[in-house]
Amino acid sequence: MKYRTFNLSFCLSLICLFACMLFAGCAGARVSSSSRSATAIPSGKIGLAPGGGVLGDAVGVELFQRGYDIVESTQVKQIVARVNMAEADISSQQGLEQLRKEGIQTLLMVRAAGGLDNLPQSATVRVVNTGTGSTMAAVNWQNGHGGMAGSMMDRAMRDDVVAAAQKIADELSKSLTK
Repeated sequence: MKYRTFNLSFCLSLICLFACMLFAGCAGARVSSSSRSATAIPSGKIGLAPGGGVLGDAVGVELFQRGYDIVESTQVKQIVARVNMAEADISSQQGLEQLRKEGIQTLLMVRAAGGLDNLPQSATVRVVNTGTGSTMAAVNWQNGHGGMAGSMMDRAMRDDVVAAAQKIADELSKSLTK
């Protein structure tokens, strides 16, 4: 009897230790943001910079659903192409001035990295004033993780594109007015 009790308590101890290690290794998505001032920043028309990929488009959709006036990245490309500028020059002073002339007050720039599971891994998002070229608001987002990459716990802790875009849009909405 003593031998069985020892095994049972030993097994329970191992299970508790394993559970603690499993949950200690888990972390949800993290978001940090900053803006120029404590008051809300008027955003006017927000142009989506090309190159933001699926996450950039998803952030644009989420901002649109929150009432912001969004100009699609294809339209932004066309505006810049009309003056014979390369897509890479959109964030230059000349590119920003051209966007301003077209009524776009801010430019949303999204850079994202994907994970091996085709979910976003991290993203850096900036809202740039087309009149001054200064960053008005910025968000850094990093996906969650749990245990070994690809495990059931890891998949449960990671956000898909829509959830990531919602969290990013929530943070941007705190700094921008419609």
